Parts: sequence; structure tokens; C-alpha cells
Amino acid sequence: MAATKEKFDAAVKVIQSIPPNGSFVPSQSMMLKFYAYYKQATEGPCNIPRPSFWEVIAKAKWDAWNGLSDMPPHEAMANYVEELKKIIEAMPHTEHVQGFVEKLGDFYEAIDELPPGFDKKPKYWMNSNGDLPKVTEVDVNGSSDSGIDGEELGEILSAGELH
Repeated sequence: MAATKEKFDAAVKVIQSIPPNGSFVPSQSMMLKFYAYYKQATEGPCNIPRPSFWEVIAKAKWDAWNGLSDMPPHEAMANYVEELKKIIEAMPHTEHVQGFVEKLGDFYEAIDELPPGFDKKPKYWMNSNGDLPKVTEVDVNGSSDSGIDGEELGEILSAGELH
């Protein structure tokens, strides 16, 4: 599995590559978290004077960064990665997203296991246009809530209709 710095660098590429008007637009509070963790990881604790009241965006960024106080850079990197892991499924599949997922190692293997007492697990599909994933419940025998049985699902997958 990749080191924290490698995961952080891959996560930064994902966040920096999000198109401003794409299908996934992070909230301002989410982006402030990423900004604060990035600054803490790359520059350490906030070391600039607080912007004036009139500089609303600069003040919000300063408040977010300064709020991390003396958090160590490696912890800020790890938090940045953890925040991205929370939203990665909602993002379009891009080269940067793929690179990040590869750095995570067994992230998807761990959530693929069924907890005790559960007989269904989510399967994520993304169409070739890169649209947001659609979650379909599929039971362990291959049938789904959408009425597609395991054989039909296999035909769909082999025809390349879903990715």
C-alpha cells in the first residue's frame, strides 16, 4: 500500500482536476476543508495575518486553515485523503481518480465484504459518459431489486453496456 505522502499527492490531483461546472461540484465547506488540510500539510500552521472583514473568501480560508492549529503535516495529509475517500464514489471516473484509487490499495476489498446479518451488498455502475454512479442492490445469489437476474446481469456486463 502506498505511503501517506503518495496518497496525499494523488488526492490533491483529484481535487485540483474537478471541473468547476462538472457533474460533481463539492460544497464550499468541503473545499474549505481540503484547502485547510492542504495548507497545513504543505506549509504547516497558519502563519499569515487574518484578512480584513471585507475579504470574505480570504477570511473563510484563513479561518479554516488557522482552525487546524498545530496539527502535524502528516496528520493533515491523512485527513485530506480520508475526506476524499468519503466522496470518491460520487465523482466521475477520471485518470486522476483511478490513480488515487490505486494508491489506496485494498480500500475497495475491505468494503466489499458483507457484515454479519446482511444478505445484500451495493454494486456501483458508471456509464461510459462518466455519469454519477447508480447504486443497485444485488443479493449474493445475483438477483437485483431492479428485476435483473444474474444471467441478464452477466449478458449486460459482457456486452459492455455498464462499466
